Formats: sequence, C-alpha cells, structure tokens
Amino acid sequence: MRPVGDRIPLLILGLGNELMRDDGAGVHLARRLMPDPPHGAVVLDLGTAVLDALPFLERAEVVIALDAVRGTDPPGSLYRFELHSELAAAAPPSERVPSGALAVERAPDFPAHAERVGGKGGGPRAEPPPQGVPPMSLHEVELAAALRLLPPHRRPAVTVLGVEPARVDVGLDLTEVVSASLPRLAALVQAEADRLLQVGGPAGD
Repeated sequence: MRPVGDRIPLLILGLGNELMRDDGAGVHLARRLMPDPPHGAVVLDLGTAVLDALPFLERAEVVIALDAVRGTDPPGSLYRFELHSELAAAAPPSERVPSGALAVERAPDFPAHAERVGGKGGGPRAEPPPQGVPPMSLHEVELAAALRLLPPHRRPAVTVLGVEPARVDVGLDLTEVVSASLPRLAALVQAEADRLLQVGGPAGD
C-alpha cells in the first residue's frame, strides 16, 4: 500500500480478524465500501495489520475506524465514540482511559431486540466489559499504538464506529445478527463522513 497524494481528507480503516467471525465486522464493511466509498474518502481493508496504515495515517486529516466493539448492549447494536487523544498520546497499551474521557454514544436505530447467540449449543459469545467500563473497540489499543509512532502534530482525530459482536471464535462468517447490522453501520459511516468532511473540509484547513 502507498499513500494517496499529500493529504487524505478522510481515511476509513477496516479493523479486525476475519478468521474470528464477528471480530472481522470492520473488515467486511470496509470491503463493502471500497467499490463506492464516501466522496473524498480512502478506504483501507487493514484487518490486524494496523502498522501498515502508518503512511496513510500521517497524511490523514480525520479517520473513521470500523471495528467490533465490546459494550453492554445486545449483539448487533451500533456504537460511535472518539479515540481519545490521551490514549494515542501517552497511555501504555495496557491502560484504559477513564470512562469520563471518552464521548460514547449509542448509534441511532440500534435494535431494541437483537438475537443473542449463546447458551446450549450456541457456542461462545463475546463477553461484555465490566459495568462502568466504556465500550471498547477490539483493536483500538493497536490503533492507538500506531498513532503514538507519529509526531503529535501528525496524529489525526479518530472516530470509532462499531457493532457489538455476538461470537468471537474461529470461523469465516459473521453471525446473522451482526451481518444484518452492516447496512445500518454503512449508513452511519456515510453520515459520519458527511459530517467530518463538512467540518474538516476547506473551511477547516
């Protein structure tokens, strides 16, 4: 992969391990977006090779990271939050930013009733974080570590858009509930891209 031009108005990163079922949700969505990305955006299917994005990250004005997100809502629920600058600046990978430091939102239209995978014969499902811990992208620590390799003035702002996984175990296919959520997540990406490009466009240069 090589950088595109001098600056990238919007970089969209598909994160995740597609060999671990719903962990690959961000990768699956990135591939859907690549044939017709939001106007002005560069879409990368990164998977777990986050360091491969460094030449793009240092040229990006703003970033949307697509990933599976562990929260406390039902599988298939959507999330939006900012990757806080403190996480990308100084915190060791093992530390979490306090919950008050992350602006966490449930994305609109997440299902009030979603299929839960688990129980007898259902296989393992993603364990939610303890109460009081904010939703966390499964690969935000790796992304933050990559950002820390860049000079502070070259680190772009990152918005995480994600979906609550139902199963994170060996398998190539997304679960039905997560697969069904991808069109809504794609619409959320488009809305977020419109917002970011409006804010970060020529008027913000």
